[in-house]
Amino acid sequence: MDGVNGYVHVSYALVGPEGPGIFYAHQMDPRAAFEPPIPIVYGERLGAARVGSDGDLVAVAYEDPNSGSRPRIALAVSRTAGHLFEGRLTVNAGLNPAANPFVQAMGRAIVVGWHEAPPTGGDTTFLYRRAVAR
Repeated sequence: MDGVNGYVHVSYALVGPEGPGIFYAHQMDPRAAFEPPIPIVYGERLGAARVGSDGDLVAVAYEDPNSGSRPRIALAVSRTAGHLFEGRLTVNAGLNPAANPFVQAMGRAIVVGWHEAPPTGGDTTFLYRRAVAR
């Protein structure tokens, strides 16, 4: 639940009639149903998705279902409390496969984290990036 406006935000992956996708929905009033889901991205496969919010700033970090054989983490940002997502961008640019996204929003700051594993095996590394939403 968002501590500023009390909205409940969810992000999830499912296979719908259009195919696999990442979706977002929110509930503005606890006595009402969730708003209709917004597709974040459709792709070739399902992946993990996480949402972070602070008032009007909502961020959805997800395993990009269109990243091919080298999984990537992507981010969708809303400055309208989740009513409209302006764009999507790839967060990690490394050569290692990325998974298990994490996202936190506070004020205008967004922190996105993920795990990367070397393709030859070994320990995973948790990496993160911080950005300011303008």
